[in-house]
Amino acid sequence: APVLDISMDSRMGRQGETYGEDPTLAAAMGSAFTKGIQGSERCDGLKADAVAKHFMGFHNSLAGVHGADSMTPPRQLQEIYGRPFQAAIAEEDLHGVMPCYCTFDGEAASTSKGLLTEILRNEMGFDGLAVSDYTAVENAHKVQGLFEDLAETGFAAMDAGMDMEWPKKSAYNDELMEQFHSGQADVAVLDRICKRILEAKFRMGLFE
Repeated sequence: APVLDISMDSRMGRQGETYGEDPTLAAAMGSAFTKGIQGSERCDGLKADAVAKHFMGFHNSLAGVHGADSMTPPRQLQEIYGRPFQAAIAEEDLHGVMPCYCTFDGEAASTSKGLLTEILRNEMGFDGLAVSDYTAVENAHKVQGLFEDLAETGFAAMDAGMDMEWPKKSAYNDELMEQFHSGQADVAVLDRICKRILEAKFRMGLFE
């Protein structure tokens, strides 16, 4: 939470999760939700990070099919579907983002450097954690037919800016770990991810 999807197609079965079709309303509600989550603190000092989903254009999938291709023009993608995310980042320093299941121009959102680094981090100024939706990273290979194997998929997701694979180890696997050990995979990619995860744990008070 918060769910910052913009819904304009009632065929999409998850329409009820959204704030509707108005990006201004979703931006206001999502920013308030983010403030509520991240502005609270438990009596033991622990804090929570909001994780906004689904970045972005999830509900603009072909025929309203969950996780299908999203043929959303770049300007519409950012000005309509990206607006609530941009607001939560700019106004409330949103700390977490969960990408959607869709593909864009043949790229899965979970392995798209254009979405997760160029737009989310470089243009929108996001500096928190990007975490995968349920099995979304492995889906890029198993469902969407991209990459040669799960290890290649995992590295592509990491390199794109995906910090954590949820809910289990699948593409971020032992084979990929060996590739980092051997130097086949660039360890700087792993270092960048580890740094962001540790920063989040410190921010939430998990080391106190």
